[in-house]
Amino acid sequence: MIRLTFAFALTFAFTPRAHAETVCDNARHPGLTDGPVTIGYADAELGTGHRACLRDEIGLGERAGAIIDTPGFYGALNADTLLTATHVFARRFELFGALELVHYQFAQNATLKGSSVGLGQLTVGGAFQALAGRAWAVTPYVRLELPTSSDAPDVRTVGGELGVAVDFRPYRKVMFHGYLGGDLTAGLSAAPSLVRGGAQADVGVQYSPATWIGLVLDLRLALGHRAALDWLAPAVAFRFRFWRTLGAELAAELPVAGADRHLVAFALRLTYRY
Repeated sequence: MIRLTFAFALTFAFTPRAHAETVCDNARHPGLTDGPVTIGYADAELGTGHRACLRDEIGLGERAGAIIDTPGFYGALNADTLLTATHVFARRFELFGALELVHYQFAQNATLKGSSVGLGQLTVGGAFQALAGRAWAVTPYVRLELPTSSDAPDVRTVGGELGVAVDFRPYRKVMFHGYLGGDLTAGLSAAPSLVRGGAQADVGVQYSPATWIGLVLDLRLALGHRAALDWLAPAVAFRFRFWRTLGAELAAELPVAGADRHLVAFALRLTYRY
């Protein structure tokens, strides 16, 4: 007797759908900083826009600026030690903040001079990545300025900023970035409040020939704060990655037109992404 046995096996395999790669996933390396150059002339990071790609990051940096107005018999120096942090949750939302741990200010005119040092201003904000495609990312953001400064106890400065940031990567080594925003500040005291507002914009490009270096050129524009044109300022930055998630940025900005009297501004920042 010959017995023939047939066996049939039917197997279904389900593979989770892979997350589609986006422009932000294409970053040259997690430790290499991206986005606009954020030196700024205002308190903390007010008026410096934001980047479209969200990050979990902690940063510590120094920035300094100088005003030398010889015809106006005026000069000023300022320096800040800035602590920054960003945190992403639910993949598309980011909370961020910047605190002037140490704020130094020196000013002199024809007859008077003075200096102050202490705790500076705090800004906090949030961003929502509305679009994240293979080449484009679009992220609206909002930032608030809180009155934490210790150098003027009789005046409390508050403010806010609203804008949108855009990243565009046409090639693996090239990323274009920019933002458009507006801000408003007010000095609260016993005297009538001084309210001031304006708009700012930035467009720039970062070229990363290797995973450990990025070269950045930005053009920043500010309108309406003190004059029709506050400043038109090119900015350059050199960005480096030392280890996988540790980076550094050295940046400089030089206003070439406008009512703002800053001669030059510098910034050095270390960042750790987690």
